[in-house]
Amino acid sequence: MPYTIECVLECANHLGEGPVWDFEGGFLYWLDCTGRRVGKPTIWRLDPRTGNTRTWSIPFDVGAMALCTGGGAILAGFDGFYRFDLEDGQPEAIHRIDTHGGRVRLNDGKCDRRGRFFAGGMDDDEELAVCSLYRLDPDLRVTEVDHGIICSNGPCWSPDDRSFYFADSFKEAIYHYDYDITTGTLSNRQLFATTRDDAGLADGSTVDMEGFVWNAQVISGDLIRYAPDGRVERRIGMPVRNITSVIFGGASLDEIYVTSMGRVSHPKTHDHFAAESRPQFGAGSVFRIRGLGIRGLPEPRFAW
Repeated sequence: MPYTIECVLECANHLGEGPVWDFEGGFLYWLDCTGRRVGKPTIWRLDPRTGNTRTWSIPFDVGAMALCTGGGAILAGFDGFYRFDLEDGQPEAIHRIDTHGGRVRLNDGKCDRRGRFFAGGMDDDEELAVCSLYRLDPDLRVTEVDHGIICSNGPCWSPDDRSFYFADSFKEAIYHYDYDITTGTLSNRQLFATTRDDAGLADGSTVDMEGFVWNAQVISGDLIRYAPDGRVERRIGMPVRNITSVIFGGASLDEIYVTSMGRVSHPKTHDHFAAESRPQFGAGSVFRIRGLGIRGLPEPRFAW
């Protein structure tokens, strides 16, 4: 059976990102990270069984979220980490980061299988390597685990928890680290893959049950599956160019959900993004791929 790609929601996200599949509830959560800049909600939730959606508005940019074991969510906000109550819709600050005068904001993030939340910063001008990668532990302590980053994206782990993958988009690199699941520490960073010869840049990622890394390439619209040795195993062309992140979902975790960006205004410090006066048709929508016969792993929750 050939695979199919369908648009499951035309939501015109300004910067759709950070999809999280709630395996227990059967919901897809994701973010419109910069949606509040154009008067749109920040957090989105879709019930694929009914097509019903719910949204929450946040008064600041949000780069990533993770559901919590005790309910609610953790957010990587523009200036630090926040608790978020899904019932009353109120964010509560946990820890502030150095925003370098408002230039840096937290971007992509995910939880490991011990319930720690990793999130890294990005230079909003997409130029300077002044950002860090942080680990938020369940006791709410924050540790800087790497630095010298331009744009943090795609944190994810191998099924055996021994490898951590992380992209610095504007360095055109995806890195591999050795990972100690007991302590949550990273070591031995090496280049896993580069987008230097590709049309796009590495954005959000996830890992499937077989240990292959899936990366959404913004600009090119290619969804790429990398083998554990960094070899490109396949490319899937998506209906829009600016895809942003990817997650496995569905009752059997054999569906793939892909977010995308409708934003057309970008920093002028580089020429990666083509000049556009209006979004590509369908940009900012959420897409679903079925029929690949590949399964993902349940998304861990923050242990709080």
